[in-house]
Amino acid sequence: MWLFATHFHFMALNVLLAYIPIELSYLLNAEKRKKDWLIGFAWLIFYPNAPYLFTDFFHLETLSIYRGFNTIFANQIGDWWAFVCLTSGIVIYGLLGMKTVTTVSQKLQSYCGYRTIIGFQASLHFLSALAIYVGRFDRLHSVYLFMN
Repeated sequence: MWLFATHFHFMALNVLLAYIPIELSYLLNAEKRKKDWLIGFAWLIFYPNAPYLFTDFFHLETLSIYRGFNTIFANQIGDWWAFVCLTSGIVIYGLLGMKTVTTVSQKLQSYCGYRTIIGFQASLHFLSALAIYVGRFDRLHSVYLFMN
Protein backbone atom coordinates (compact mmCIF):
# COMPACT_ATOMS: atom_id res chain seq x y z
CA MET A 1 0.00 0.00 0.00
CA TRP A 2 2.83 2.36 0.88
CA LEU A 3 4.57 1.75 -2.44
CA PHE A 4 1.61 2.34 -4.70
CA ALA A 5 -0.51 5.15 -3.29
CA THR A 6 1.24 8.40 -2.49
CA HIS A 7 -1.81 9.99 -0.84
CA PHE A 8 -2.29 7.55 2.01
CA HIS A 9 0.98 6.54 3.62
CA PHE A 10 -0.74 6.12 6.99
CA MET A 11 -2.74 3.20 5.58
CA ALA A 12 0.29 0.88 5.81
CA LEU A 13 0.23 1.18 9.60
CA ASN A 14 -3.57 0.97 9.79
CA VAL A 15 -3.67 -2.18 7.68
CA LEU A 16 -0.84 -3.74 9.71
CA LEU A 17 -2.73 -3.03 12.94
CA ALA A 18 -5.89 -4.54 11.43
CA TYR A 19 -3.92 -7.61 10.32
CA ILE A 20 -2.68 -8.44 13.82
CA PRO A 21 -6.06 -9.69 15.15
CA ILE A 22 -6.42 -11.86 12.03
CA GLU A 23 -3.15 -13.64 12.80
CA LEU A 24 -3.97 -13.88 16.49
CA SER A 25 -7.32 -15.52 15.75
CA TYR A 26 -5.59 -18.14 13.60
CA LEU A 27 -3.16 -18.82 16.45
CA LEU A 28 -6.04 -19.06 18.88
CA ASN A 29 -7.94 -21.46 16.66
CA ALA A 30 -4.96 -23.67 15.76
CA GLU A 31 -4.82 -25.85 18.87
CA LYS A 32 -5.53 -25.74 22.57
CA ARG A 33 -2.75 -24.17 24.56
CA LYS A 34 -2.36 -23.12 28.14
CA LYS A 35 -1.67 -19.56 27.00
CA ASP A 36 -4.84 -19.14 24.93
CA TRP A 37 -5.99 -16.46 27.34
CA LEU A 38 -2.88 -14.40 26.54
CA ILE A 39 -3.49 -14.67 22.79
CA GLY A 40 -7.15 -13.84 23.40
CA PHE A 41 -6.21 -10.76 25.41
CA ALA A 42 -3.84 -9.58 22.67
CA TRP A 43 -6.62 -10.15 20.13
CA LEU A 44 -8.96 -8.09 22.29
CA ILE A 45 -6.48 -5.21 22.39
CA PHE A 46 -5.94 -5.16 18.62
CA TYR A 47 -9.42 -6.09 17.38
CA PRO A 48 -10.82 -2.50 17.27
CA ASN A 49 -8.25 -1.68 14.58
CA ALA A 50 -10.20 -3.80 12.08
CA PRO A 51 -13.49 -1.87 12.18
CA TYR A 52 -11.48 1.36 12.66
CA LEU A 53 -10.30 0.94 9.07
CA PHE A 54 -13.80 1.79 7.85
CA THR A 55 -13.44 5.29 9.28
CA ASP A 56 -10.59 5.87 6.82
CA PHE A 57 -13.14 6.17 4.03
CA PHE A 58 -13.48 9.85 4.88
CA HIS A 59 -10.00 10.36 3.41
CA LEU A 60 -11.55 9.82 -0.03
CA GLU A 61 -12.71 13.43 0.04
CA THR A 62 -9.10 14.53 -0.51
CA LEU A 63 -9.09 12.91 -3.95
CA SER A 64 -10.19 14.91 -6.96
CA ILE A 65 -12.05 12.12 -8.75
CA TYR A 66 -15.42 13.87 -8.61
CA ARG A 67 -15.63 17.27 -10.31
CA GLY A 68 -19.24 18.27 -10.09
CA PHE A 69 -22.29 18.54 -12.31
CA ASN A 70 -20.88 18.71 -15.87
CA THR A 71 -18.18 16.06 -15.57
CA ILE A 72 -18.99 13.42 -13.02
CA PHE A 73 -15.61 11.71 -12.75
CA ALA A 74 -12.10 13.00 -13.45
CA ASN A 75 -9.55 11.16 -15.59
CA GLN A 76 -6.68 11.41 -13.12
CA ILE A 77 -5.27 7.90 -12.97
CA GLY A 78 -3.17 8.64 -9.87
CA ASP A 79 -6.21 9.57 -7.81
CA TRP A 80 -8.10 6.53 -9.06
CA TRP A 81 -5.16 4.32 -8.10
CA ALA A 82 -5.15 5.88 -4.63
CA PHE A 83 -8.90 5.21 -4.45
CA VAL A 84 -8.37 1.52 -5.34
CA CYS A 85 -5.54 1.11 -2.81
CA LEU A 86 -7.48 2.78 -0.01
CA THR A 87 -10.72 0.97 -0.71
CA SER A 88 -9.20 -2.49 -1.16
CA GLY A 89 -7.18 -2.26 2.05
CA ILE A 90 -10.19 -1.10 4.03
CA VAL A 91 -12.60 -3.69 2.67
CA ILE A 92 -10.30 -6.72 2.72
CA TYR A 93 -8.64 -6.23 6.10
CA GLY A 94 -11.65 -4.59 7.73
CA LEU A 95 -13.97 -7.47 6.87
CA LEU A 96 -11.40 -10.20 7.56
CA GLY A 97 -10.61 -8.60 10.90
CA MET A 98 -14.27 -8.40 11.81
CA LYS A 99 -14.69 -12.05 10.81
CA THR A 100 -12.31 -12.98 13.61
CA VAL A 101 -15.10 -12.28 16.10
CA THR A 102 -16.71 -15.51 14.90
CA THR A 103 -13.47 -17.47 15.33
CA VAL A 104 -12.84 -16.14 18.82
CA SER A 105 -16.48 -16.65 19.79
CA GLN A 106 -16.34 -20.28 18.68
CA LYS A 107 -13.19 -20.80 20.74
CA LEU A 108 -14.80 -19.12 23.71
CA GLN A 109 -17.96 -21.20 23.31
CA SER A 110 -15.97 -24.34 24.12
CA TYR A 111 -15.47 -22.82 27.60
CA CYS A 112 -18.73 -20.91 28.09
CA GLY A 113 -22.39 -21.05 27.20
CA TYR A 114 -24.31 -19.37 24.40
CA ARG A 115 -25.55 -16.49 26.57
CA THR A 116 -22.01 -15.69 27.58
CA ILE A 117 -21.05 -15.45 23.91
CA ILE A 118 -23.91 -13.02 23.24
CA GLY A 119 -22.79 -10.89 26.19
CA PHE A 120 -19.18 -11.09 25.04
CA GLN A 121 -20.05 -9.95 21.52
CA ALA A 122 -22.31 -7.13 22.72
CA SER A 123 -19.59 -5.90 25.09
CA LEU A 124 -16.94 -6.29 22.41
CA HIS A 125 -18.86 -4.21 19.88
CA PHE A 126 -19.66 -1.52 22.43
CA LEU A 127 -16.03 -1.29 23.58
CA SER A 128 -14.82 -1.35 19.96
CA ALA A 129 -17.13 1.54 19.12
CA LEU A 130 -15.74 3.43 22.09
CA ALA A 131 -12.16 2.64 21.02
CA ILE A 132 -12.91 3.77 17.46
CA TYR A 133 -14.31 7.04 18.77
CA VAL A 134 -11.26 7.60 20.98
CA GLY A 135 -8.92 6.72 18.11
CA ARG A 136 -10.62 8.87 15.50
CA PHE A 137 -11.53 11.94 17.52
CA ASP A 138 -9.19 11.95 20.52
CA ARG A 139 -6.33 10.57 18.38
CA LEU A 140 -5.28 7.96 20.95
CA HIS A 141 -4.16 4.80 19.10
CA SER A 142 -3.10 1.32 20.19
CA VAL A 143 0.27 1.80 18.50
CA TYR A 144 1.10 4.31 21.26
CA LEU A 145 1.15 1.39 23.71
CA PHE A 146 4.38 0.24 22.07
CA MET A 147 5.96 3.57 21.19
CA ASN A 148 6.10 5.15 24.67
